[in-house]
Amino acid sequence: MKRFREFMKRHGTESVFAVLALICAAFLVHVTSLSAVYSAGVSEEAERRAAFYSGENASSLQNSCEDLLREASFFATKLGAATSEEEAAQITKDFYLSEGRNAFFLSVCRFTDDGVISWDGTAVTGYSAIAELAGAGGALLSDVFQYDNRIQAIAASVACDSPYADRVAVLYDRSAVSLPDGENLGEGVSLSEFTLLCKHDGRILSRIENTDTFSLGNAPIREGILSDLLGSAELTAADQVLREGGSGVWSFRSGTDDYVLSLTSLGREGGYLATLSVYRVADIYGDGFAMMESIRASLLGLALMMVVMIVAMTLAHRESRKRFYRLEMVDAVLGCATPKKLEEDAAAILRRHRTTNFALVSLKINNFGYVSERFGDDAAEELAKYAAGVIRGALMVEETFAYEGEGAFLLFLHYRERQAFTDRLNGMYLRLSAFDGIEGGKYKVSTTFAVYEIVWEAREPMRAMMEKLKITRESATVQVGSFSACFYEDILGKNHLRKAEIEGRMENALENSEFHLFYQPKYNLHSKTPDGCEILIRWYDPKLGNYRTPDVFLPVFEEDGFITKIDHFVFYRACENIAARITEGKIAYPVSVNVSRVTAIQPDFTDYYIRIKKKFGIEDNFVTLEFTESFAFENYDYLTRMVATLHENGFLCSIDDFGTGYSSYNILKTIEMDEIKLDKFFLADGISRERDETLLRSVMEMIKKLGMKVTQEGVETADDLRRMEALGCDVIQGFCFAKPMKYVDYCEFIDKNFAKHG
Repeated sequence: MKRFREFMKRHGTESVFAVLALICAAFLVHVTSLSAVYSAGVSEEAERRAAFYSGENASSLQNSCEDLLREASFFATKLGAATSEEEAAQITKDFYLSEGRNAFFLSVCRFTDDGVISWDGTAVTGYSAIAELAGAGGALLSDVFQYDNRIQAIAASVACDSPYADRVAVLYDRSAVSLPDGENLGEGVSLSEFTLLCKHDGRILSRIENTDTFSLGNAPIREGILSDLLGSAELTAADQVLREGGSGVWSFRSGTDDYVLSLTSLGREGGYLATLSVYRVADIYGDGFAMMESIRASLLGLALMMVVMIVAMTLAHRESRKRFYRLEMVDAVLGCATPKKLEEDAAAILRRHRTTNFALVSLKINNFGYVSERFGDDAAEELAKYAAGVIRGALMVEETFAYEGEGAFLLFLHYRERQAFTDRLNGMYLRLSAFDGIEGGKYKVSTTFAVYEIVWEAREPMRAMMEKLKITRESATVQVGSFSACFYEDILGKNHLRKAEIEGRMENALENSEFHLFYQPKYNLHSKTPDGCEILIRWYDPKLGNYRTPDVFLPVFEEDGFITKIDHFVFYRACENIAARITEGKIAYPVSVNVSRVTAIQPDFTDYYIRIKKKFGIEDNFVTLEFTESFAFENYDYLTRMVATLHENGFLCSIDDFGTGYSSYNILKTIEMDEIKLDKFFLADGISRERDETLLRSVMEMIKKLGMKVTQEGVETADDLRRMEALGCDVIQGFCFAKPMKYVDYCEFIDKNFAKHG
């Protein structure tokens, strides 16, 4: 007894907690078991009721189809009595005129040895859905098709016992076959969250939406609502129903509610028309759900016992997030903001001061790398701290700055008029140039300023303004020994006429085939064979008699949205060329095509690329779509979902220009890419070759361990090639192996040098 008291004194709290945990666990197992049994019964009954309602909808649809087929049978019977071609033609015309009273009737035709003949004696051509009826047997509806380039139509077709026609078809507006409405709505539709009428390919013909719980959109149900609600196995089964007819019922959960999805197709005879309905289990099952709510309330008591643990974990997690935030938002050496923190702070300031003008400024200490190399890292750090102190001392209220690294600062400042602002920047320059902290003044500080004026009447998102500041910085001229500032508006003025000229000619250039595809082969260092190629776009200007520089016209295309047409043109032509090579029996290597950020955010982006790939029968994993690192940085969540869709449809995905932004490691952590293309800056000389090799080797090893292929761009010399082989790089791209070339030259290059590898 004494030992028991001592044990309880030492471990009483833990013991009580352990006993309570065991009791809770036993209770949870028992309640979960009961809940599972009941849920299975509810789900089974809900699916049975949903199947019944779906059958009602399909039956109503079937009745509409049979009405149309009866009309077609009536016409076939009359035509069977014809004794001459002239009489058959007259019967057809009379039927057309008599049916004109039917609001849904469009036309009538008969199938003869000479082809499909309309009521007026003209040949019916250009409609594959009608042509496919020629070899059919029995009575059936055609697929829904576009009639006379205006409306959707459907044809009711039956066999005909006549020497002047072996089959007839009566064409109706598709609306002749529709979902129940008005007084005929029925429980099968009225109880549903929504009911859809679809084609065989899943495209939605009509819909009845009783709630706004689900977002249907306009995409085919296979890529849209079915993909959103069903798993892969259920999605395969649903595909089979759409293709072959029949029905299926599947349960799923969305939010806090259980639902049942029912899909029924009328099969070949009914033109593969299909109905899809989604029902909330509580709506079709009734009061039985009250018991489930009671069970869940019981489980709530157990959940409350976990609150303390969850709160403790949450507090620990919040503390970890604070530490991570400080690392991400505050420069550890200078104690100032990072560029990401500046973007957030500047955006907040702009929201508070909606009618005030500001400016984004890039302050770059020229030859900062030389200071580190010549005088050491401590001297470079001292210079950066001095510059940070000068900037900090010059700031006013509601202004901020950040350190980008390598002697580059970002400033967010008030702006009224240019001369006063220039004088203020000049004052900073004079204070910076007074720095004499390196061996008695052996190094004279010089700076380059780039300015983007933020006018309150025409503000843009911070990311867009940062990009324009980057353009300004790249255009700024370095002037040693004097102050200079480059303004975005000045650069815009220089480029305005050139931009207008490009915009005025680009549409005609596309129509006149002035845009050419250039293929730059890539080389696999392991297999010693081509690793496909990257397809680039070039604009041949007949007025210049030469090719325009891509960095001149592509930014203009991106700004006005024309880049989407160019991206579509490149991908279409690339697939067309691949299909042609395969048809000719020649070896074809995989291709990579670039996707601009403008194209990638279009609502139909994946639909278009998937459709063109299927059109030309391109094999899976044969096409890689390249996205820039900057786009990935701005669109993590969107790109993650989009890459998953592309993977499902046989595309590979790559990150281009990797290593040029702040977001490299976040990309590797967040998005499942197939290839990482290292920017050519990795090959440029840094402080020392040893540091360069260490950095490049670690980056490559990390990417490869994550299961992605490493491609190094810009490999132009034999020395670069030897470095890549020694570092274990997978693939190289650059002039060392091959320059970009026209398609005909690329084919000759492959056939001449690598045909034996096919």
